[in-house]
Amino acid sequence: MITFLEKHSKIPIAIAIIIAIAMFYISSLQFGQGGSYASTKSNLYHLAIFFLLSLFMLIGIIKRKKFRLIPIVIAIAIMYAALDELHQYFVPGRYCSSTDFLVDTAGILLSLGLYFILIKSQNLNTAKNI
Repeated sequence: MITFLEKHSKIPIAIAIIIAIAMFYISSLQFGQGGSYASTKSNLYHLAIFFLLSLFMLIGIIKRKKFRLIPIVIAIAIMYAALDELHQYFVPGRYCSSTDFLVDTAGILLSLGLYFILIKSQNLNTAKNI
């Protein structure tokens, strides 16, 4: 599957853009007071959404060939996480949270780890088939 997405890199880039737009929209929603702010559900959302955003960015941009671009992709994802938290500061009922930023960053780094595992696995499978 990753090979297909790498060959058709516009697909994962489009998915990453859609995810970024959806995150901006969700961050713009106002929430009333009440409820648990730092809930497990919220942390899982932050972890998962930034995991997916950065994974699709990695697949679409790196394509197993341009590893020198990895720091740029990671920097863009981390800057988006920071800007997302800053954006929430200005939305009534939302908060700018360093914990959320750290969870976002963890999701980004987990996607990088998974990307390397997928690449290594595919390289091993390719070597076995030769």
